[in-house]
Order: sequence, then structure tokens, then C-alpha cells
Amino acid sequence: MPTFRQKPLEVEAFQLTPDNYIAVEQWPEWLREAEQKHMSEVGAMWRRTSSHCNHPWMINTLEGQHVASMYDYIVQGVEGEIYPCKPHIFELTYEMVEATKDQEVVTENFRKHIKEIFPLEGPESFNAPCFSGG
Repeated sequence: MPTFRQKPLEVEAFQLTPDNYIAVEQWPEWLREAEQKHMSEVGAMWRRTSSHCNHPWMINTLEGQHVASMYDYIVQGVEGEIYPCKPHIFELTYEMVEATKDQEVVTENFRKHIKEIFPLEGPESFNAPCFSGG
């Protein structure tokens, strides 16, 4: 059976954190635009009215509605589509192309914070109910 390698491409991403998940003014323009769309539109992102745990946002993607949880990355793909991505998958799949010093500090602080919350190593540490994606 043939194997395939993902083509190198660049995407924009924004991570939802306790400091910014409701501070829409801190979001990139493309994500603010998604928040302004009606929930029935593909590419819309809206706050759940009965939000519980760490699942405050929903995103209407090409594949249907997906939950965006605390610490998830919201990725804008090559055709402008948006979708949530769990932190461990994001770090396995993407690397920063160019970073400012502030971004590097935030990334390092995030890694430390996650290791404090989830001391287990690897993806199994994200199997807690708040990171189940549903």
C-alpha cells in the first residue's frame, strides 16, 4: 500500500486560553469574522449558551459542527476554512514558521501549564472529560 507525506504548507492558528477565550478583541481578524457569522454558515464560531467545563465554543466546519475547548488551537486552513485542533495533535502536526519573542514565551508557558494540570506524558493526558471534544 502506498504511503503519503503531508505537503508543507503554512496556516494561521490561534490558541484559546483562559486569558483570551472570551476577549474577542484579542483574536486575529479572521477569527473575529467567524464569530460574526450566523451559526448556520460554514466557518461560523459561536459561544455555547449552556457552556460547561472547558467547551465554550462551537465551530461550523465543512464536516459539521465541532466543539472548540479551552487550550484548543483554532486553525485557518489554506482555503480560509477554520477548525479546532487539540493541542497535542497541533504540536505533532505544526511547527511555528516565525515567532516573536512574546509568542515563544506564551508557548513555553503553555507547555509548563499543561504539564502541571496533566502530569501524564503523551496524548493519553488529554482523555479527561474536558478534552474529549464532545
